[in-house]
Amino acid sequence: MTPRSTFALGAWLLVSFGLRLYVTRLGHYNATYGSIGGVIVLMLWLYLSAATMLVGAQINAIIETAAAERAPLGPARRQRAGGTT
Repeated sequence: MTPRSTFALGAWLLVSFGLRLYVTRLGHYNATYGSIGGVIVLMLWLYLSAATMLVGAQINAIIETAAAERAPLGPARRQRAGGTT
């Protein structure tokens, strides 16, 4: 399990729960938009879910880049760096 997946799962659950609370308590989409209110809420949920996954992917990329920079130079990296094998 990667840090991205852990963060993305937790954040996605929080976003989904928060959106559910907002829609049930504060959002009056049905009164404002009629039957298309459900589609609007679905699109908002998809947008928030995608944004959460992108943030998780960015966290994963940062962690992988930092781990690659800390790794000792193996034979292949030593050759690319101009060293001898």
